[in-house]
Amino acid sequence: MKDALKDLWYGKLCPHEAFLQSNDEYYQLTKAFAGAQDSLLKSLNKEQQRAYMLVESYSEKMTDTALFHAFCYGLRLGAALLQDLEKQSSQTKPDLHFSQAADT
Repeated sequence: MKDALKDLWYGKLCPHEAFLQSNDEYYQLTKAFAGAQDSLLKSLNKEQQRAYMLVESYSEKMTDTALFHAFCYGLRLGAALLQDLEKQSSQTKPDLHFSQAADT
């Protein structure tokens, strides 16, 4: 776990990239979006293209912010779940002795 946290911190581990690379639905949506975006940009004059690109940059920033906070929330939730599991496992020791009733 220590190496995974270090890799995550230094940007060597990118969970979203691993997910997206193997996700065919996301690939198809990206392809369709790029085609629609290209068509739209070709139909706009220079001023409209600049306005569109500004809106696009705000949209990307909003998406990045939302993804970052969702990632942090998920990480905290995962850590809380692990902490709860650790508490439960330290409080309950399984009884490894079988009763005679189970043998019959």
